[in-house]
Amino acid sequence: MNQKSLLILAGVTGIVVVAAIIQVTQTQRSLTVISSDSERAFPGLADKVNAVARVDIVSSEAKFSVTRTDKGWGLKDKADYKVSFEKVKAAIVGLAELKLLESKTSDPKRYNRLQVEAPDAITAKSIGVTLTGADGEKLAGGVIGK
Repeated sequence: MNQKSLLILAGVTGIVVVAAIIQVTQTQRSLTVISSDSERAFPGLADKVNAVARVDIVSSEAKFSVTRTDKGWGLKDKADYKVSFEKVKAAIVGLAELKLLESKTSDPKRYNRLQVEAPDAITAKSIGVTLTGADGEKLAGGVIGK
C-alpha cells in the first residue's frame, strides 16, 4: 500500500469515527430514564415473581412453554426437559424490572413497522411473552418488538 492510499484510508476512517461519535451522542440525548414503579411495563409483577409457574413464548417460528414442576423448571412440550433456574429467574426478574421509555403508537397500522404485530402471524417479527401463576392467573404479558 502506498502512502497516498494510506492517507486516504486514514481520512475515511477519521470521518467514520467522527460520524459514529455524533450518532451515539445524539442517540443518548434522546433516551429517557424512568424511575417510578408506575412506569414499569408490568406494574406489580415485582411482588409476584415467586408466583410465576409458567412462561409462554410465542413467535412466528416457534411456540413453547417453560413450566415449574417439583423438580424445577422444564420445557412442557419436551417432556419437561430441564431448563436452568438461573436463566428463567433472570428472564422473569428482567420482565419485572422492565421500564417503558416512551409510547410508540396506538395505531394498529404501525404495529408491523415497529414489529409488535400479533406474534403468531406467519410474517411476524415480534415475540409474545406471557407469565402465568399456578392457579392459571395471568400475571403479565406483552409483545416484544423493536
